[in-house]
Amino acid sequence: MGHFNKLTPAEAERLSILAEECAEVIQAIGKIQRHGFDSRHPNGGPSNRNWLEKELGDVLAAKHLMLEGGDIDDEHIGKSFTNKLFTIPEYLHHNNHLFPDYRKTDYQNRERCCGDCDMPITECDCN
Repeated sequence: MGHFNKLTPAEAERLSILAEECAEVIQAIGKIQRHGFDSRHPNGGPSNRNWLEKELGDVLAAKHLMLEGGDIDDEHIGKSFTNKLFTIPEYLHHNNHLFPDYRKTDYQNRERCCGDCDMPITECDCN
């Protein structure tokens, strides 16, 4: 009898790798929040910034494994990425300068899809 989640051992392994790498990113963020980007372990080693960069690279490697394994779809990831760039500015307090005004204006004025995915009508594949 198979496992209740119907994951193959390879799928489970790829998910475990992704989870581990995401946890390491979270740990690096915690160190930066407590000690700053340029702080280092008292015994030496990379700065917290460099550690975060390494861990983000490891997450990208885990993403690559999942793409190659057919677990996830890069097109859907790209759509989510684009949608996040359009939606996040209204929630920012200190980083609005990173988003040109056209993104905020375009997001507010663009035609929406059926509402199930909240994507622009030109990117929606619900219909």
